[in-house]
Order: sequence, then C-alpha cells, then structure tokens
Amino acid sequence: MVENEAGFCLVFRKDPSLMASPLPVVELPGTETILDQTQAQSTQEILNNLGGLVVRREGGMLLGYRWGDSRVYWGLDKHEQRPTTRPLSKNNPEPIYSLKDFVSGMMEFIQNRGQSPSYSLYFFLGQQWPDPKNKPWEKKLIMVEVVLTALEKLKMMAVANGASSLQSSMELQISLEQMMEMW
Repeated sequence: MVENEAGFCLVFRKDPSLMASPLPVVELPGTETILDQTQAQSTQEILNNLGGLVVRREGGMLLGYRWGDSRVYWGLDKHEQRPTTRPLSKNNPEPIYSLKDFVSGMMEFIQNRGQSPSYSLYFFLGQQWPDPKNKPWEKKLIMVEVVLTALEKLKMMAVANGASSLQSSMELQISLEQMMEMW
C-alpha cells in the first residue's frame, strides 16, 4: 500500500540515487520462493534488468516511465483485447491515465449509460501486453496491479447509490436463494 498521492517508484533493488526521490520506493520481491527453476531464471533476468518504473501524478494526469533494459507494458484491464501493445517510454514521462476521463466515465456509469471506468493500472514487466499470441495475463512472469483506491471508493459509492454496469431493462435484484424461498 502506497499512501502518497504524488506517485511511487517500483524497483527490484534500491538504488542509492533514489534516496533523494520524493516518491516512495516499492521493492519487488526476489525469486527465491519460485520452485520452477526455468520460471525463476526468466523472472530473475527481467528483475536484474528492470532499473525501475515511476508512476506520478501531474495535475489531472498520471504519467509513467521506465529505466533499465527490461521493457514495461501497461494496460487498464488485465483482460485487455487491444490489437497493439502499450510499451512504456524509457526515461521519458508519458500520460497513462486521465483523471478527467475517469470523471466522465463515472458520470456515464452513475447515469446507467456505460460501464464503470477502470480505476486500476496493470504493468507487465519484460513481456508484451496484450500478448501477441493471446496468452492470458496469468501466463505472464511479472504483473503489477496498481489500484487507485480513491477512485475505487468513488465507484463503490456510485454502486451503493444504484449505479450498475448491467445494461439491461430487467431488474436483477432477487437472488436465487430468495426465489427458492418464495416457492
């Protein structure tokens, strides 16, 4: 849990040059507990070459960039079906999430005119995403999910007040258990 609205820095090993960073540094765990040696070796290679990943807020945008030799890909959904990947720029901050788009999407959701906007970011380290061979996210060596908890709470408040992603004219509020009790 990172409690810093400015962002965070994700690394495998702490770098002394990051000590002056105003962003909290989050360290990824090692591969010691991975039993499959091929998986452990491949994962370790990605981690050793990672450098780091920075996600920071600037105004109404979240920006991201990486450094090091391991590529980083990102998405707004772990089941993303985009035809192209989203590689994160090296050393050059780029927009990856718009808070304005979230607010617009949330208004649509509250008015039952659309699905809930994503309040999570997914980063795939060292492997393309979406996968060009349609491998599921569970087959990726390293995936980091970042949940924007303030936005998640807004979505939960909208649901508590009746917003729904179900785009249907019928009411789906009676559970099967309640129906069985009626009979």
